[in-house]
Amino acid sequence: MKKTYLLLALLIFVISCEKEEDVPTHLEIPQEKMFDKISMDQFLSNINSNEKLESFSNLFDINISSSKTISNKNVQNNLDKAFILTDNIIKIKKEDFTTYTFTIFTQTENDEFYNLVLYANNNNIIYKSHVLKYTPSQKWLNDTEQHFSGNVELVNNNIFDVNNFLNSKSAIDNKQNSADGCIVSVTSESVCSNGVSGHSAGSPGRSGGCYANDFELILTAIYGPCTGSGGGDFDPDTDEETPTNGGGGGDDSTIVTAPNKVPYTTQFKNFESGTLNTLERNYYQSDSNIKNTIDRYLIQKNFSSISKSDTKSSLSFGKDLNLNFAQFNWAFINRNTTDFSNLENYLNREIKTPEVEDFAKSAIDAINDDGKVDYEEKIINSLKGKALCVYDKLVSSSQGFKNSIQKFDPDFPVAHLRFDMGDIGNSKGKTIAPNSNPTTANSPNYVITVRLNNNTTSNGVDKRPNLLIVKTIAHEVIHAEMFRKLLSVLDNGGNITGVTRQDVLDALDGNFPGMYDYFRRHKNWQHQQMATHYRETLARILQEYETGIAVPDNQQPSQLYMDLSWEGLIYEIGDNAIYTWTSLPENEKNRIKSVISNYIEDNSNETCTE
Repeated sequence: MKKTYLLLALLIFVISCEKEEDVPTHLEIPQEKMFDKISMDQFLSNINSNEKLESFSNLFDINISSSKTISNKNVQNNLDKAFILTDNIIKIKKEDFTTYTFTIFTQTENDEFYNLVLYANNNNIIYKSHVLKYTPSQKWLNDTEQHFSGNVELVNNNIFDVNNFLNSKSAIDNKQNSADGCIVSVTSESVCSNGVSGHSAGSPGRSGGCYANDFELILTAIYGPCTGSGGGDFDPDTDEETPTNGGGGGDDSTIVTAPNKVPYTTQFKNFESGTLNTLERNYYQSDSNIKNTIDRYLIQKNFSSISKSDTKSSLSFGKDLNLNFAQFNWAFINRNTTDFSNLENYLNREIKTPEVEDFAKSAIDAINDDGKVDYEEKIINSLKGKALCVYDKLVSSSQGFKNSIQKFDPDFPVAHLRFDMGDIGNSKGKTIAPNSNPTTANSPNYVITVRLNNNTTSNGVDKRPNLLIVKTIAHEVIHAEMFRKLLSVLDNGGNITGVTRQDVLDALDGNFPGMYDYFRRHKNWQHQQMATHYRETLARILQEYETGIAVPDNQQPSQLYMDLSWEGLIYEIGDNAIYTWTSLPENEKNRIKSVISNYIEDNSNETCTE
């Protein structure tokens, strides 16, 4: 019997053991991560879009356009202040809400960095946001791989300034200027790097523990009455932590987050000191906008070797031409386009001179304003609308005008030609010599500007007949040719700044005797010479434009075009009186004035068709 009982007991034990092998010793229940680092795609999949999110989404780095035209002008004006990095987002899940912490990229004076903290409710809707400023301690700066220590401060929208959309303490909207807008203390709780709540730091031998370098700190910043500095100090080695299974600060006077550290500070310093020579580095630092354009690009390309090479090449190009920010920004953004390639080809085939450099910068300005550049003829064209239409038709139809343009010979590098538009009062057109009047908007060195009137008066382009726009363009080009000849014989050929009357007389004497004679005898010398010697040229250009048929050199243009060529040359009072005009019989002067007046009345407001 004893043996029977023993065998029975052993059988029961074996059966129990076998059954026990089929049952887990403990049940592992999957836990949602309390702390996680997510991508922008994950963030967007978690969040339901609403007005608060859309209000600042334009400042996500993935949405910042490199185009010069951005629909929200306020956003464009603030791009160089700050934008939001989206490559590393910290998600913290609490019982009643979830926070998402982004790095704000902005130029800073020292080592501080900024975070944006978004709050989403359990319906995945963003309902408030905060901006935090972190000022690191020297201890942390000595080893940025450790957990952050330093000062945490609440920022009241002085990083972003776009329609006040980032309310950095929106939980107390009605207390913006009150005394409870400062961080007064910072506490923390630790979670294992696997993100599960309740796995505390240390105690690696115990179930659920972590090694010291395997845990993350979740900070709870508590704000209240300002006491001075406006920030709360935090050091993970000395501050008492909140329990890992409690706290978390879910009320309206706390911010739950974790420092999203800027990972690019060292890269920037290495880039500045190790990649660029002194001149390039000085140029990089000379304009904060240039630095911001480059920094943003390097971040977006994760500091790849190609991006560094592109950056160095672009900075060298900008430094060599001494480009301003608008010019550099265009060149950098368009470095892989045909427009930039054409500019580079021009610079590569020319000997580098101040004249070449100034033309290149003027070309960039024009292209950046949707203008065109002819590098062969050295002509920059920033005309628009009706003026551009008339000009294009003129160039294709009139051999006489082409001959006038071609006198700006690229082998005779004293001046190049630029066409543009502006409000120039009562003038129909204006020719501006290089740096002729430093107190007003003028033409740069080595470039003569022909400016057409774009105002809304009767002298504006849109109010004038096409044929008289042609006359104005040709009239101003003749002025430009006279300036070009003058510049070619002056010692300072690039501009006429400081040139005296005697300087001009000395330069023209023996070089251009006709110009010398008119300059010596007349105050209004260019119009005097044009009225006497160029009216037939003007009339020929007008007739060829309208008929499309070339006028032989031995044939005078029709009377209508000869009459219209007088427009802009009718001066009969005081020092401006043109003797060619004043010598005409009175009835002839009246007839010409009547022809011009009737032609304008009959053809004003006409459109231009190719």
